[in-house]
Amino acid sequence: MNDPTAAIVQFLRNEFVGKSQIKQVYDSDPDLIPTDEMPCITVDKQRDRSQYGATGHIDVTEEIVVKVILDKQVDWKDDVDHEQHVKKHLRRLVEERSDDGRLYAPGTIRYALANRLEIERVAVSAAVSVEYGIAARNAESMVTAEAHLTLTCTYSIRIPTQ
Repeated sequence: MNDPTAAIVQFLRNEFVGKSQIKQVYDSDPDLIPTDEMPCITVDKQRDRSQYGATGHIDVTEEIVVKVILDKQVDWKDDVDHEQHVKKHLRRLVEERSDDGRLYAPGTIRYALANRLEIERVAVSAAVSVEYGIAARNAESMVTAEAHLTLTCTYSIRIPTQ
């Protein structure tokens, strides 16, 4: 079994890079992201917890944050349509809805995660929380618009016997 973070990174690379506006998917957040690699995604493990499972196993639940990152500074150009700002574009990438509004649109991050409940034998919860915000990066020489999607992955590992 792959590390859940690595499995999600590979899944998102296969799903988006070269097939969408997403130019890069990073395993962890490098902080220094070239603007020509945005929009991009980072995947970071935040924490895990474990408990005893079936005999001889431990059940592990990991919390993983998927960040979708866009360059906010394009909003500051003179010719920008302020009705089409970066955060609005970010919301469309993450959670645009179908025409009837009842489903996440294909090609969005939420659609991909909600419709892929298992990645590399790791159960990925369809319950995802999203927070939007602005971040200063590169010693504040860059400002990004970001969506942080928090999801959980659960799997069992064997307890070593002696």
